[in-house]
Amino acid sequence: MATTNVVASLLNNGVHGPDGLNGGHGGSGGYGGGRGGDGSRGADGHHGTPSGSIDVFLATDGVKNILVDYTLGPTPIHHDIRKGVEPLQLGNPQTHLYLSSRGGDGGCGGRGGDGGNGGPGSAGMNATRYSSGTNGGPGGNGGNGGNGGTGGSSGNGNDITIRNNQEDMDLLMILKQGVSDTGPGIPGKGGDKGHGGRGGPGGPGGNSYSWSESYQVSDGRGGTTTQYRHHTNPGGISGPSGHSGHNGIDGNDGISGIPGKYSILLNTHDYGVVRYEAPYDLHVEKIGYIDTIGYNIIEPDSHVRLSVDHLNVGGMPTPSHQNIMAYVGDNGWVECPVENRVAMQRWIIEKTKSSLPREIIFHVKDYRHDIRMLPRNPFIQTSTMDHQCLVDRVNQSFARVAATKSPFTIEYPIQSSIIKGLDCVTMTDEAPFVYSIWNKSLLSIGVDSNQFDPKSPNRVLFTTVRINLNTRGGNTSINPTDIIVRDVNGKVFSNPENGLYSMVQLINPQQLKFASATMSFVNPDIKPYTRVLIESSLYLGHIKDMMNAQPIQSRPFEIQLSEGYLSSLFNCDILLVVNNQSEYDEITQWKLLAHQLGLTLNVWNSGLYQGFMLNHRKADGRTLLQDFRSKTIVYLDNNYVKDEMLYPASEYIRSKEFLNAAYHHGIHVLMVGKNFSIEKEIFPINTFERATLVYYKQHKQLLYALKHRIPSGTGCGQIIPPHMAVEDNGDLSLNVLVDKKKEYFIVIFRQLTLLSIFKKSNSLYPIKTIHLDNFNLTCSNNQSLENESNNNNNNNNNNTNDITINLEFEHLGFKINFSPSKNKKLRENSISKIQQFFEILQQIKTLSPINNNINNNNNNSNNNTNQINNNNENNNINNNNLNGLNVSGGGERKSVGPISTIIEDDNDIYGGYLYVKFKAEGSYKKYYFNLLTSAKVLHQCEEKSKKSYVPVKFLNLKRFSLTRGNQFGTEKQNHLQTFQLVTPETTWFFKTSSNDEYQDWLSRLSPMSIEYNVTYSEPSSVVKDQIILKKEDARGIHLSPRSPILEEKHIPIIQVVDRFIIGKPKEKDLIKYAEKLSEKLNSRFPNQRNIVVYEFKPKETNGWKRMTLGNVEVHRSLDKIQPHFAKLNIEQDAYIHSPTMIQTPSTIYHFFKVLDFREKLSLLDHLAENLNEESLNVLSNISTQSKLGLLMLSICSDLAEEQHWFRDGSNWRDKLSTDKIKLNLLKLNILKNFQFNTYNNSDIINVETRISLPISNLLIEIGVHFKLILSNFTKKLADKICLRRRTNDVTDASNSLWNDIVMVHLFGKELKDDKPQQGKSVPNESQLFKSIKEIELKKLNSWQDHLFTQHGSTGSWGYHCTKADPSKNKKEKRWIKATHVILAYRKPPFTSVSSVIDCEILLPSIMSKQSFLSNYVPPVQGSPIVEERTIFGNNQDARQQFINRLATEKLGFDINNTDKSSHLTVLENYLTIFNNNQSLIPVVQLEKPTDSMAQILPNSYSSIEPLSSTAAVASDNLINIDLTKNFQSPPTTNEKQFIIGDDSNNNTIEPSMVIPLSHSINHQQQQQQQQQQQISEPSSPVIIDEASKHQYQNAENNTTPTTNTTETTIKIEKLEKEEDISHASSPTPSSSTPSSSTISSPSLQPIISVNEQNIEISLTTATTITPVIEEPSPLTTPSSLSLSISSPFLPIENNNSSNTTKEEYLEIENNNENTVKDDLEIEEHN
Repeated sequence: MATTNVVASLLNNGVHGPDGLNGGHGGSGGYGGGRGGDGSRGADGHHGTPSGSIDVFLATDGVKNILVDYTLGPTPIHHDIRKGVEPLQLGNPQTHLYLSSRGGDGGCGGRGGDGGNGGPGSAGMNATRYSSGTNGGPGGNGGNGGNGGTGGSSGNGNDITIRNNQEDMDLLMILKQGVSDTGPGIPGKGGDKGHGGRGGPGGPGGNSYSWSESYQVSDGRGGTTTQYRHHTNPGGISGPSGHSGHNGIDGNDGISGIPGKYSILLNTHDYGVVRYEAPYDLHVEKIGYIDTIGYNIIEPDSHVRLSVDHLNVGGMPTPSHQNIMAYVGDNGWVECPVENRVAMQRWIIEKTKSSLPREIIFHVKDYRHDIRMLPRNPFIQTSTMDHQCLVDRVNQSFARVAATKSPFTIEYPIQSSIIKGLDCVTMTDEAPFVYSIWNKSLLSIGVDSNQFDPKSPNRVLFTTVRINLNTRGGNTSINPTDIIVRDVNGKVFSNPENGLYSMVQLINPQQLKFASATMSFVNPDIKPYTRVLIESSLYLGHIKDMMNAQPIQSRPFEIQLSEGYLSSLFNCDILLVVNNQSEYDEITQWKLLAHQLGLTLNVWNSGLYQGFMLNHRKADGRTLLQDFRSKTIVYLDNNYVKDEMLYPASEYIRSKEFLNAAYHHGIHVLMVGKNFSIEKEIFPINTFERATLVYYKQHKQLLYALKHRIPSGTGCGQIIPPHMAVEDNGDLSLNVLVDKKKEYFIVIFRQLTLLSIFKKSNSLYPIKTIHLDNFNLTCSNNQSLENESNNNNNNNNNNTNDITINLEFEHLGFKINFSPSKNKKLRENSISKIQQFFEILQQIKTLSPINNNINNNNNNSNNNTNQINNNNENNNINNNNLNGLNVSGGGERKSVGPISTIIEDDNDIYGGYLYVKFKAEGSYKKYYFNLLTSAKVLHQCEEKSKKSYVPVKFLNLKRFSLTRGNQFGTEKQNHLQTFQLVTPETTWFFKTSSNDEYQDWLSRLSPMSIEYNVTYSEPSSVVKDQIILKKEDARGIHLSPRSPILEEKHIPIIQVVDRFIIGKPKEKDLIKYAEKLSEKLNSRFPNQRNIVVYEFKPKETNGWKRMTLGNVEVHRSLDKIQPHFAKLNIEQDAYIHSPTMIQTPSTIYHFFKVLDFREKLSLLDHLAENLNEESLNVLSNISTQSKLGLLMLSICSDLAEEQHWFRDGSNWRDKLSTDKIKLNLLKLNILKNFQFNTYNNSDIINVETRISLPISNLLIEIGVHFKLILSNFTKKLADKICLRRRTNDVTDASNSLWNDIVMVHLFGKELKDDKPQQGKSVPNESQLFKSIKEIELKKLNSWQDHLFTQHGSTGSWGYHCTKADPSKNKKEKRWIKATHVILAYRKPPFTSVSSVIDCEILLPSIMSKQSFLSNYVPPVQGSPIVEERTIFGNNQDARQQFINRLATEKLGFDINNTDKSSHLTVLENYLTIFNNNQSLIPVVQLEKPTDSMAQILPNSYSSIEPLSSTAAVASDNLINIDLTKNFQSPPTTNEKQFIIGDDSNNNTIEPSMVIPLSHSINHQQQQQQQQQQQISEPSSPVIIDEASKHQYQNAENNTTPTTNTTETTIKIEKLEKEEDISHASSPTPSSSTPSSSTISSPSLQPIISVNEQNIEISLTTATTITPVIEEPSPLTTPSSLSLSISSPFLPIENNNSSNTTKEEYLEIENNNENTVKDDLEIEEHN
């Protein structure tokens, strides 16, 4: 007999037929229009040959071989029958018999040949003198393409017959449950068609012919001249091209052959030979499992009962003489001994289900969980039951069954929640903390559980609390007497350092138990920011030894001793925002820096107050916005800890909170950390302020209004489109006759008490608006309008011409009347609506006390100055916050500005003479003015007599701003006695003859005014003047620095209209308009940062061919020239906490940079007063990078920033003259007007003494740098040859301002009208200027030498230098790059850390409305600030209530539960529960090497709590290694790692049981991640130190999921205990989705080396960090971060995995037996 094989192949297939040949191509046609030849037809493909039959008989030789007796039928290739016997190995799982009798494929048909191209036509004959040219001949036609050949037919398949006896049915397994191929071959494809040839080109026509003939004519003088006649014969034209030939036809495909039959002929004992069409095959239909005890939880080292139902999905019964053994395969977690395999029922009929006669019992490997691995989540691992069905004798498994892997979860029945409580407290405050224990099984657990539930075995369960006296953050350690620990009832533990514990006597299924205590710091010598670590541990009896407690879980919790915010510390300069991970040395260094600069600092701990909110009103009645107006915030953006997770501290900041603080309150922020996005923050959608739309007709009106007007709002005639009227708000629109002259469309906006008159109903802008605040209302016929309307209806409108509504505004000298429309189509509607119009006016008049007074005092109007009792108006305007968004639709109108406040004065009328001009360019004239304070109107009067004045002009002061001095740059002198009244419609300029008159007028006008927002500075600029420069009246003489700030911004909006005679408006037309407006804004207001937002909404409007393109809005953000936010991009928290980092030049510079320019000058003044003699001799302070030098550098940087943006706005002047630029260069003007105390406090005898002062020396150095900045702004050619260039104007204005600064500060000149007084000449003035120049030159040379020598090689400051090389005869070369110099001044090139400053951020200049709104972040309420102190003292009820509230809100405690047993009794000294005071050194247990289990290394701190209650239990699969001798105390540099995951897949799944709030875990996410990562083996957690932390990060980035098995949808049913356990379910508190973080079990490769003294173990691993969310924070999901903290603990990681929740029964069923699915279908059964 031949050699026994494992695989045999019997192939009797047909042969592939050859392909047909391609057809030939046709020839090209000849000259003269010959036709192309036709292509020939492609040849047909040959037929495939039929296959031969296969007849196989399977038997055995009775020993160890399978005998395959085969007969192969004849084929066209093999004409004879072939027979033989092939031996195969019996009992080899790899034995395989492959059979095939497939017909041969047909050959493809040949492609048809292409037709030939037609020949070219013949050329025409050329023209001659006697004949014309002939046309060219036609081109020849192309030949036709040939047809494709027909494809060959495929060969027939043949029969395969397998014969088998019933006692050898197991041998069919070598067919691998498949049906062999008996099909026909694939028919040949028909040939492709040939393409027709191209037609030939026509012949060219003959050429034309031209000639001339001469003749003689008389010249009139007796002579002759020769003249010429020209002749031409035309040529011919080209002939026509020939036609292309026709394409051929594709060939037909071949015909498919006939398939053969597949048969299994089984020789049975009872029925003879029976034919089957397929072998048998099994599929797992349903499973059910439960642990053998009945917890319904699969624990490590537990045994599981598994029942399986199989379905025969094949075509014949299963073997009748051999057993099929069902079991689960061994893997990393599962062990199933051979003796636990279960023999299935024999002879299972096809399509029939069969249940196992008994359950499969398998074992889950034991595992000792190191509870101190991080993160400390419950031990949860996912494994699979790898199903197998093995046929005896043949020893082969069913592939479909083997591909089925049923997942299950390995976990403990008891779980501990995270510890909830106060993690920051001040001295003597109690820090309550509480955690829960949850029994998630179906049985009771506890040492007495069997007494209450006979089904539940007694099992030890207790929890411990350890307080670690090795601290961090401040002190490195504390004494037991430094803290006090109490239980929930207030009992003080005498020795808390010995640990606390609580023994659980009984915890019922699904029940929660709570353990709690409080801790307080009592030693005032403990440094603030010291953090104490509290650890809870959970111990549970081992499943095989239930009174032997094993640690199963631990939870960490830190409590920080914090310092509170000092409300009593007023006028602080700096607010330092810290968190629960800030450290004492770090905070001390920030305080030291502030002290060195003479600044005061206050601290806000976001952890202590549980949040950060600038507008929170504190217990003292003030907000942080009020406390830190115009001040600076230093925000430490390291990661803080919350619920064992890391979050960036910037998560406390609400979006746009800092934008609002900077824009309105002048608060600047330095962010220390990388997480905060300045670009997103400064995007101008402020959700804190009240945003208001203000309509402008065109951009020219807007540009003018921004410089010379205030926005419209309450108290004035606002521009509102008519479509904004809403009837539900009481608005009314109608057509009326105005003043009996012309018809108009009017709208009355009732809530705004506004009357608008439009030309037509589709007009966009009113021709007049009237604010209805002070008017008389009459009807022309003195009858009620209602009766008049009835008369009109009854008398066919005979009397309607008499109906007139009269409005009179006496204080404005204005009258208007309205009557019904004369238009017949509109008249009836107008009459009906005019009654409503009159009623609305009556209601407005009735509700207004001003109007009532006017009506009562109508006859007492001497000199047109009625006595009016004016009260604050409250029109109940619907001023909802727009949140920075555009308003569309009716009823959402807004107005800008507060209602003016009225001065309390007995005299309602104040009069006097004033000099006035009504235009900025005009000249002053003297007039008499009356101010009516109650009516808020100013009358310009003409004198009739000495006691009588008649008003000529009226200025409505319902809404105006009062500005003073040279606000608009038009005043040449007497700035201190000039003021302006600015309204939305006009501006009047006034001047008084004396200072007393000036103050008198201002004292009456100022309280009525609203604040004026200067165009070339931010609203907060005047606030900074008040607070930093101590200008108390900067915002107005009636507003102090403590006065409220109105957080309001107006948003200009233009409805763009254009005429389109041809075509329709397109979006690009609106974009061009927006670009033009943006360019104008940037040119006219270079300081501003604006975004022009366009919304394309075309529609028709009033006028011929006029269309509205849409709206354009202007949104203003923070100005570009002023730094508001700076961010140090520090990656690592350890560097943020480092005191060294705070003292680096980069940090100090950015601290100075973010200060307001005024504050910088104040600091410069302070440091100059305290300079020592050594510092006075320094030529370049900036070069030294001292604090003074860095401050001066930040000042120069601000000046460079302002210069850059003023030049960047435009190349041309564009109405921004040199004088206006000089007026609006804010930084230089502040410096010019700044009052240095150094000058005031020094004994200055003369100018020489003044120049020798330190502050003068510093100003000279700043001047050197400022001149360098000016000189390095490059001039283009146009700047040198053209006038009115912006860069020249800016340079001239800057030089002029700096000369003023020199004269004011160095020469002591006083400012008058913003100019230095000339006065007496200074002695030796020219000599002093010369000495200043010499000092400047020395300082310049010193600075440039420093840059060339220190930075020349890199050129980082724009100064480049190459060293001399005498050997190569090369001299030193120096050069300067001007653009780099400017960049370096704007942002000095510090290399220690990168940074971002808001000045350098460029926002888009124009955006679509959709894109703009995509940046909108909805306002977030934020966590409420908690200021209450937890000083309970002897108030036990208060302590209990606080802890109960914690347990209720955070852990799901039922507050209505009166069962006090839910609270565990906490005792001290947990050593009493361990036997015989076992060794404090933990015994480390290793799994057998054959199990691929990793090693668990001990913690590196001397624990006073053992890991287990007894010595390690020896078992067959555990070995013990005592590492006591090798145990050492940790070095102080060890760090603990918090590994945090990113919850990118926030999927949810409906839990199968109610999970308590504190214990729920995102099961689906964990399960999916672990399935992807193929977690199959229980491995010990990995120890992570700083050196190997990158290994985890790389593993996380490079992990690639691999799957080698096919998941099959099956039906899973959780088995119950044999006893009835239906009563075990009990309701639990409502579930939430808490969060946690897990790290997947790494696959470790231990390398063990043994010497005489020690066992050294090194581990290599590639581990995937798996995020799991446990208890979502009200902030955002934490990022993937690592926190390194100096700690007495060894850095370790946990290998926790996903969690699942069990149901009493869980079924997963397959509905399609032939389809492999990924979904699980869940059914619940009672």
